[in-house]
Amino acid sequence: SVDTLAYSREHSLSVEMAARELRYGWFEELRQKSGADYVAVAHNANDNAETLLLNLCRGTGIKGLCGMRELDGRHILRPLLGFSRAQIESYLKQNSIPFRTDSTNAENTFSRNRIRNSVLAELKQINPSVISTLNKNMERFRMASAVLERAAGELRRKFSVSGKEYAGRIADRGGVAAFLTACLSECRIREVIDTASLAKEGKDVCGYVMYEVLSGYGFNPSQCSDMASAAESAESKRIENDAFVAIAGRGLLKVYDATLFAVPDSVKIDFQPACNTFETAFGSLRLRFSLLPYEKGMTGLREERSLFITADSLHFPLLLRSVQPGDRFSPFGLGGSKKLSDYYTDLKIDNAIRRLVPLLEDNTKKSPDNIVALPGLEISNRFKVTSESRTLLKITLL
Repeated sequence: SVDTLAYSREHSLSVEMAARELRYGWFEELRQKSGADYVAVAHNANDNAETLLLNLCRGTGIKGLCGMRELDGRHILRPLLGFSRAQIESYLKQNSIPFRTDSTNAENTFSRNRIRNSVLAELKQINPSVISTLNKNMERFRMASAVLERAAGELRRKFSVSGKEYAGRIADRGGVAAFLTACLSECRIREVIDTASLAKEGKDVCGYVMYEVLSGYGFNPSQCSDMASAAESAESKRIENDAFVAIAGRGLLKVYDATLFAVPDSVKIDFQPACNTFETAFGSLRLRFSLLPYEKGMTGLREERSLFITADSLHFPLLLRSVQPGDRFSPFGLGGSKKLSDYYTDLKIDNAIRRLVPLLEDNTKKSPDNIVALPGLEISNRFKVTSESRTLLKITLL
């Protein structure tokens, strides 16, 4: 046996929903063990009407108005869905077939029972055929849902931007910052929708397509609604669940794997004796650190994926970490320091991925001068290569 109450608390579910999940989970276990194709359950037209009213009370989209189906994708078959409870009981009595009624059905402890015993009883005073009427309505809702789903799918495809194309758009801005942002974006991005163009189809159309996209990644209606309001905003809005992170704003909706945002607090960078190369990962980025002697002409040296700093005054091990509030940086060519957040804003790096950009720190003392480089972006002015440098540290994004 399973403790339904404990399960409901553990998974933040109502007792009704917890019992339902456990029940269907058990049915599926039995189906697999027996090698059966389907599990037949006894839902009837009354149950379907109750489901419709429950969904309306709780809040739902068009799919929640469609009710249960005779055959769904979970190997569940409902052969009695087209018959009312009264029809079924009449048949059983006429054919002297014994049946049992759950005594708790008469108790108004749960929402479904209150719908069944009170709400539907009142509605029958208005329309004695309300069960049949609600089921016919659900048929029409299913037809409307099919049309909407197809139309939304076509718009979704029309305004979809591939991860590679999106990364290319960023890279087209030019510069190392664009390359780094593109690299981070492409590696874990699931979907990008051009909401700036989609919004021209109408606000409601845009909102519905965004709902279809986001709900497919497990986001709830409230989150979807919040994101729709940010579709054309200059400020980005972010939502997340266990598997995905979605960001809307500046004319785009982006959905990432949540693993992209799993970065370590810090990684130590050190070299073994007689070894001048060190490779490591920082979240989705891989980096190589190489020590090499200074040669004439290396002053101001840069490569597309590499930065060079003087290593003469560095204290190993260095620390590779994420940005923290209050971090300051002395960019190459700037006499003083500035807030790292301001520096990222100047480079138009999305707020959502700033924490993914590592910074390299000589943490022997706390000061702006401790940040020696932002791999993939810029070096500290204090650690620039000069003609007096003897040893260089090359930092490469792989």
